[in-house]
Amino acid sequence: MINMSRTDEFAAAQGVGDALRGLLDTPQAKRAMGPGRLAQQAWYRMNGDIERAHTRGTYLTRGRRSGDAPTFVVYTDTRTCAIDFRANREVYLARMAAAGFEFSDIEFRQDRRPAQKEAAGRARSAKKPAAPRLPELTAEEEARIRAAVEDQPENLRERAYKAMCASVRRQKYDSAQNS
Repeated sequence: MINMSRTDEFAAAQGVGDALRGLLDTPQAKRAMGPGRLAQQAWYRMNGDIERAHTRGTYLTRGRRSGDAPTFVVYTDTRTCAIDFRANREVYLARMAAAGFEFSDIEFRQDRRPAQKEAAGRARSAKKPAAPRLPELTAEEEARIRAAVEDQPENLRERAYKAMCASVRRQKYDSAQNS
């Protein structure tokens, strides 16, 4: 048997969010959800846009001693947000208490996994333009560098030679660009 009042409610819903809210706010749905999920819903409901935008996840931990209320852990997208939220810890505890959740503490931690948008942005910015083609050294320049590294210990000599060659090639490139 279909509950007609619920069907009418879904028909009048403005969007998917309203329809889902109607489904998830039923007593049956709340009994099926665990305390962690209910606390997360309360966190999103009791706080503003900034908290919702920067929260990456939440969970409950057991109290430190038996009989203690659980600790509510909130993961944020940046360290700065975790610090800002931590400064308002008492406000958040009071808001969650008003929603019916008593916690011994609220911890704020930075989520170590980057958000998908941020990761995509970093991947794009990580792609650097191709390195310029550096000019080759003349035989005379190579001989001068070999003579300069001759006094180096044998295990460092080849690395020093390559580093000096790269440095001279870069200097030649830069002077050609500035001319």
